[in-house]
Amino acid sequence: MPNYNSPKGGMLKLYIMNKKHLHIWFSVAIIALLLLAMQWQKASNDKSAKKDPSLNLATTKIDTISRNLEYSDIVFSLDGHRVAYIAMKGDKASVIINGKEGKQYDVIKNLLFSPDGTQLAYIAENSGRAFIVHNDQGGEKYDFLGFAVFSTDGTKLAYTAHEEGKQLLVLNGKESKKHDSISWFRFSSDGTQLAYLANDKEGSFIVLNGVEHQKYSHIPEFTFSPNGKNYAYIADQEGNYFLILNGQKSKNYSLLKTPTFSPDSTKIAYIAENNGKYFVAVNGKEGKKYDAVDTGQLIFSPDSTQLAYAVQEGEKSFIVLNNQEMKGYDAIDVRHAVFSPDSTQFAYLAYDNGEAFIVRNGQESAHHATAWRPIFSPDSSRLVYLASNNDKSFMVLDGQEGKEYNIVWGPVFSPDSKHLVYWVREGDEFFMVLDGQEGRKYQEAWATTFSKNSAQIAYGALLNQELWWVVENTQ
Repeated sequence: MPNYNSPKGGMLKLYIMNKKHLHIWFSVAIIALLLLAMQWQKASNDKSAKKDPSLNLATTKIDTISRNLEYSDIVFSLDGHRVAYIAMKGDKASVIINGKEGKQYDVIKNLLFSPDGTQLAYIAENSGRAFIVHNDQGGEKYDFLGFAVFSTDGTKLAYTAHEEGKQLLVLNGKESKKHDSISWFRFSSDGTQLAYLANDKEGSFIVLNGVEHQKYSHIPEFTFSPNGKNYAYIADQEGNYFLILNGQKSKNYSLLKTPTFSPDSTKIAYIAENNGKYFVAVNGKEGKKYDAVDTGQLIFSPDSTQLAYAVQEGEKSFIVLNNQEMKGYDAIDVRHAVFSPDSTQFAYLAYDNGEAFIVRNGQESAHHATAWRPIFSPDSSRLVYLASNNDKSFMVLDGQEGKEYNIVWGPVFSPDSKHLVYWVREGDEFFMVLDGQEGRKYQEAWATTFSKNSAQIAYGALLNQELWWVVENTQ
């Protein structure tokens, strides 16, 4: 639901549904939250297919899992050439990659392929000591390890480690200074910069490329610009909030939220509060003040010329698009809002009278019990979203409702916008729906990826203990 901040920092307004809708919302939303990560991965895979000429475009049986083997955590590389999983034999675990078994350890978890699929990393433990295994080579041992992350270009591997009550960050095997704690770390989109938030008795501070920045009481948010050259974060010094942009401090506010760069990296927008009123500022220029501004997201158009966000004034919520106020509704979830790729259209999720619907360029869709984020096709001509009525879910493509299923996730458009694929789970079976046609049923499925010319679609699948990379013609 929308996250409206009141002057006291709590939820200003909640969208109340009747008991029937509440039951549907929670039963479906729990599943949706788990599957959103899968949707994100599918979209990422589609982008990788456009960039990576090594995408496997031949149906291939990569491995067969022994029927007596206890296994878990099957992971396909994005290019479809490799598959890995954890095998348990007695009290030992090992990783099997394309049928080849690696070393045995007491514990193995968190298998991770690099974006290009050529590297594999995971966390292993022996005798209570944890370490990273990267391309079959074990790293330094620690008391405990956090998640590992590859940079987008695959040249860097970073993770957090705990040792003797302190935390440190390890980048390509090189340890940082030890801190009381590390809250998070992230790479810039181009993989050239690494930032993390460290904490000690004197406060919290950003460490950027190994350089410690000024300490503050609290640093709630940090972001890199899309081109990887700029950074911004919000700093709280005893209740005074500042925006730190490339090391330069803004004036202070009572509250700051949601720093957001434009796609071209030339603009920075954020939500601020002074004297009990909320507003959005772009490059320091403050907009109109409202009772509340939804902190879910600030949305720039792909061409960086437009900005949209959701506000509340009185009893109604509405979108502000290019400083123009749109129609008011009972509630708006700005997390489910998006511009079309050509920047000419805008769609978002709204609620009125206990029903959910998508508003596209001011026009409302059919009303449903629940609905989720709309997605435009690459050419901006088509729109799809997931909806639910009662206990069934379905896709709505260009206003036409598809077949109802128990669990549905995706969807992904082909690069030429002519095809739409999504996945369905019915009981213990998974199957793909391509352009409305149901495909073969599998025990599990992964990583839906279109070829660059949209003529083929590829995915990983488990069928009768066999791990396949399946390639089908979209025609």
